[in-house]
Amino acid sequence: MIKRYLLLVSLVCFQHCSLAMQVQGADPPFTALVVTPGGKTILAASQRGVRQFELPSLKPVGEWWKELDAVNGIRFSASGKYLLLAGGSPAEKGEARLYGWPSLTLLRSFEGGEDLLLDACWAGELDEGDDLLSGRKIVSVGMDKKLRIFDASSGRQLLVREGHSRGVTSVVLLPGQQGLVTAGLDNSLRVWSGAGIAAGKLEVLRVLDNHRGPVLDLALRPASGESLPMVLSVSEDATVRFWQPTIGRMVRFASLPTRPLVCDWLPGGKHAVVVGTDGRLRVIDPETVQVAWEADAIESWAYCLAVLPGGRFVAVGGRAGELVLVAIPDRFLADSVKKKEP
Repeated sequence: MIKRYLLLVSLVCFQHCSLAMQVQGADPPFTALVVTPGGKTILAASQRGVRQFELPSLKPVGEWWKELDAVNGIRFSASGKYLLLAGGSPAEKGEARLYGWPSLTLLRSFEGGEDLLLDACWAGELDEGDDLLSGRKIVSVGMDKKLRIFDASSGRQLLVREGHSRGVTSVVLLPGQQGLVTAGLDNSLRVWSGAGIAAGKLEVLRVLDNHRGPVLDLALRPASGESLPMVLSVSEDATVRFWQPTIGRMVRFASLPTRPLVCDWLPGGKHAVVVGTDGRLRVIDPETVQVAWEADAIESWAYCLAVLPGGRFVAVGGRAGELVLVAIPDRFLADSVKKKEP
């Protein structure tokens, strides 16, 4: 008999007066989160499948939606019309699936090797047109150490490259065809050529190996007016590092008292957010590389996070099946958000 999922929704006041809505349970960990287009709900993935929750109440919407044995990556296209899942079965199969949204119609399936996929992203945004998938690419990475590129329209695998010596945990696409950046369990980041994606050729341009432990997650800084893109990485070496990957430069780094597991940027790109093994959410200033603010989020390891539109709340998913919303202080909100509020 399937164990019944027990939900407790309550308003919790954390340290530093951080208010959050909370969902608690004894189910498998939440492994990936993404806010749905329009910002009214959030999708949370675990070994039970994917489920939708209302925002900000975190009231569950519908039933669990089981597609893959495990889901480690979940992303919407910028148009909001497509949902991409990456996962599979451990030590058996990696797979990515592309769905229409909100119909959840399965459009394509992409076979990704003999082990779990850990992440996937769009290589080039999906256009408006008669065939929205025409000419678009999907990039996947996983435990088999390989980077794969697929044709989104046909599902055909276009190329496979191996650049890391261990599993690949995360991938981000740099703007303006400047390439891809991947993170690996081999303690490194790899910067891949941008022109090769369209040409069917892909080469490692740079190896960034300043980390002293497996690199677990990457996040691309939102457009901030700077000429060079910046990427944030977190690692088991208990550091957060800021990079300008197109020139192979580590700009600066911050040491934390515990291991960070996932990261993202607040809107505007002036502050980064990380969560990790102590369940605390930390806001980090990339200029001073200091923790500007922190608060308890969950009592167990935090495996995933998602910044809600406007940056006023950050959703955090945990090892014990918790899902919480942590309120971010007003001083960290982007100026554009502050102007919209009374």
